[in-house]
Amino acid sequence: MSKKRNKKKNVEVNKNASQPIAEEEKVTKEEISEETQEKVSTEDDKAEKELINEFEKAEEKNNSDAEKPEEKTPEAGNGEKEYSDEAKKEFEKAQKEQKEQARKASEARKEELEKSGEMDEKRLARRNRRIRNQVASYLSVFLFFLIVFVGGFFIVKVLVIDKGFFSKNKEPEITEEQQEQIDELIGEEEVLPEPEPEPEPEPEPEPVVDEEALAAARLDEYIDSVIAGMTLEQKVAGIIMTSPEALTKVNLATMAGNGTKTALEKYQVGGIVYASKNVTSQSQFSDMITGTIGMVSTPTFFAIAEEGGSASPLAKNGFYEAVGSTDEIVASNDIQNAYNAGVTIGSALKGIGINVDLAPVADLSSDAAESLDGRTYGTSAIDTVGYISSMESGLEASGVTSCLKYFPGQGFATTDPENGRTVIEKSEDDFRKGDLLIYQASIENGTKMIMVSNAVINAFDETQPATFSGTIVTDLLRTELGFDGVILSGNLGDKAIMDYYGADEAAVLAIKAGCDMLLNPYDFETAYNGIIKAVGDGVVSEDRINDSLKRIYRIKYAGSV
Repeated sequence: MSKKRNKKKNVEVNKNASQPIAEEEKVTKEEISEETQEKVSTEDDKAEKELINEFEKAEEKNNSDAEKPEEKTPEAGNGEKEYSDEAKKEFEKAQKEQKEQARKASEARKEELEKSGEMDEKRLARRNRRIRNQVASYLSVFLFFLIVFVGGFFIVKVLVIDKGFFSKNKEPEITEEQQEQIDELIGEEEVLPEPEPEPEPEPEPEPVVDEEALAAARLDEYIDSVIAGMTLEQKVAGIIMTSPEALTKVNLATMAGNGTKTALEKYQVGGIVYASKNVTSQSQFSDMITGTIGMVSTPTFFAIAEEGGSASPLAKNGFYEAVGSTDEIVASNDIQNAYNAGVTIGSALKGIGINVDLAPVADLSSDAAESLDGRTYGTSAIDTVGYISSMESGLEASGVTSCLKYFPGQGFATTDPENGRTVIEKSEDDFRKGDLLIYQASIENGTKMIMVSNAVINAFDETQPATFSGTIVTDLLRTELGFDGVILSGNLGDKAIMDYYGADEAAVLAIKAGCDMLLNPYDFETAYNGIIKAVGDGVVSEDRINDSLKRIYRIKYAGSV
């Protein structure tokens, strides 16, 4: 029983061992056969079929060897013949060799199949190359004939159809007589005018450079740098135009000595204003001005009120030939005389170092006026504006800054603020139709400096002198009339101020109203310290002082930057 079982078992093992290989080889054979039949030519098919037949014969032989009955395994027992251990080992060794031979045969057949597949791929590649070469040849021939055909067509069209070289129906030649007859019938040929040449495009204009705006910007930049380097004390002193008496604390100043030098070293004032009492002779006043100019360390205004006529302290002392009063200039009915007067006065002032003239008076006058008697140019804006503007232009042409006065108009005053409180009863409508028209025209012509009146102008402010009125200084002059020059306060040494306000109070009120520069505070040090205290207390801002300095320095540094 054991031998039969072993024999049956060995047969199944051999079948199982060979079956996967046979199936794999069968599948591979079918795939190769199908691919070969589809891709190769008839000549290659014959070689393939011979290879397949050899493979089938080898497969049948292998299957027949696998189906042979296996030799009985020598076992002992059950009355059958027993084999020695050595015989059993020989049997097992033979069985293993048989299996190893079958495995190697299977691998050899597998390698042959793989090589066969590579050969098929190479044959297919060669066949594809032959096909591509044939297609390329056909295309080359086609393109050649196409080019020949197209070229021939164009040659025939140009030579035969267009030129008519081979045409029998050429146009007949026309004689001159025939041409003349034709011209008479159809008329002369209309000569078309030659087209006008297109105008060349105009070059784009170069951008206009506003030199004045650039100069003003450079000047402001420089001024800002100067102000930034100043102390508060220097700034406050710079907005005060004081008298030499107030600066040196003497009753009458007629020379510039050590007292003036010491005061100017301590206070770098913005300006010094002189009056008739300071002028005794040409040499005396010239030496005084020259000496003072040598003591200042910063640009300084040197001012005097030289209006012409009776209000001319320098003319009275022979500095120049008198130009006549305003009444005499108006009587000439020639505004050129006003200009000539300005040039004459300005040249004399410039020659001794005076750079600001507190003139002309730009107010209208009335028969009742006393403070400006003989100092105005007339009673109507239309009649006087030309004379005022010409006088101012003559001063400016000589290098002297003109300061119009007394805004908004003091010509109707019956008293003089220099002597006490003055109130002007004049309607706002009269101001707007008269005095304000003159100031407006002057501002538009470039006026640089305007002095405010110390009178109370009821039409605009019934409580305070114009110098302390924000309604008059800021709202009316600065904002409404658009004046951006230097606003000079009224003379703070007038009795209209001294009798009612302290020096420090007056200085602060004028700044708060909008004045840029304070004219002659009657107590310089009190006014100076009062402004510094007001800045420290927040009553007046330092920026407000800076704005005034900037306007003042635009005049002082003009043309030097």
